[in-house]
Amino acid sequence: MRLLLLLPLLLIGCDNSGGPPPDGAEVAIESVGWGFVEPCFGGDDLGAMLLDVEDVNEWMEPCGAPNQAKQQQIVNKIGELDDTRRLVAARIVLGGCVQDWWLRGLYQDGAVINIWVMKEDTSHNVTNAACTDDIGWAEGYWIAAEGDVANSTAATLISGSFNPDHAGAPLAPGG
Repeated sequence: MRLLLLLPLLLIGCDNSGGPPPDGAEVAIESVGWGFVEPCFGGDDLGAMLLDVEDVNEWMEPCGAPNQAKQQQIVNKIGELDDTRRLVAARIVLGGCVQDWWLRGLYQDGAVINIWVMKEDTSHNVTNAACTDDIGWAEGYWIAAEGDVANSTAATLISGSFNPDHAGAPLAPGG
C-alpha cells in the first residue's frame, strides 16, 4: 500500500520538460530548413558562430575532407549577411537512446547567442535503460535575426533532454 502512495510522488518528481530556456533575450530565427550539412560520425554536441571561412573549416573538420560545395554555400551565406544577422550552427550527437532532436529557440545573452535544442532521449528518467552503441551526429545551421546581434561574437549550445514516451514531454514543432 505504501508503494502505491509513493508512486504518484515519484512520477511528479521526474521532470520531463527538457528544462527551462537559457539566459538571454529570445532572438528570431530566419530559417531552419535550408541549412543542413551531411551527417558524420562521432564528435560532441557543440554550438558555434560561423563568421568567416576559418570558422567554417573548423566546423566541418570532424567530417574529414569537407564537402566543397556545401562549404562554399556556407561561406557565401556569411557574405550575404548584414549586421542584423549572424550564422550560428548546432551539432547534435545522435545514437543509442538519443534518436531525434529539434531547435527550440535562440537566446542572446550579451555577446553570446545560446542555441537551445531538445534531444529525445528514451533513457531519460529510466533506470537500467538499454541503448544501442550506434553513434552519429546531425548538423544544422540557422540565421539569427531581430536583435542587436552585431555585437554577438560566439554561440553556445544549450541542450534539454526529455523522454518522448513519458508524460510532460514538450511538444515538437508542429506537434
